[in-house]
Amino acid sequence: MNKMTQQDLAELTGMTKQTISRYANNSHIMSYPAAVNIAKILNCQMEDLYEIISE
Repeated sequence: MNKMTQQDLAELTGMTKQTISRYANNSHIMSYPAAVNIAKILNCQMEDLYEIISE
């Protein structure tokens, strides 16, 4: 299984790596459109994103 880096996710979403990092570190609240986009890319539910980030 390949692991996706923050840089990979940033490129796929059109966001910066810094933005993805802020989401991952809970220093920035993810907007609804961003959550939808990331969930589609990661093939998961939006709720899963918030569980992943809060762990």
